[in-house]
Amino acid sequence: MESEKAGTMARRRVLKAGSLAAGSAAALSAAAPKKKVLTSQKAALPIGPYSQAIQAGGFIFVAGEKGIDRATGKMVAGGIVPETRQTLENIKNILAEAGATLDQAVSCTVHMTDLSEFAAMNKVYAEYFKVMPPGRTTVQVPALPAGARIEITVVAIA
Repeated sequence: MESEKAGTMARRRVLKAGSLAAGSAAALSAAAPKKKVLTSQKAALPIGPYSQAIQAGGFIFVAGEKGIDRATGKMVAGGIVPETRQTLENIKNILAEAGATLDQAVSCTVHMTDLSEFAAMNKVYAEYFKVMPPGRTTVQVPALPAGARIEITVVAIA
């Protein structure tokens, strides 16, 4: 009798713990921050399995953008200056999908295949970030997708 009673009480504790865990999981799921995929018809489509940007937790995370022209699907010709300009136009259009502007950018990472082109890139970059420019890291990499010379990622306040 005693062992039967102990077994029944143990099963009740397990069931109760399971119910609490399920309730906690549901509460956590309901409270979990939502993410929204942003896609601009005015910016080049991703060339892989990723989103142009994700809006979550009060921020917008723009994936590495390149100087690809939306109309042609090809990298703009002419070197680092037009490529940088097209890259920043793509980013500007993606941010606009969330009602944001480049002025809301807080961080940028610039990947370049040739840092000897830094001054030319920086001149164009400065045209887009005139007031309170975001923090920025610039690095040289051996290669970028689609033969790009530059790729820029941005984090902005939503």
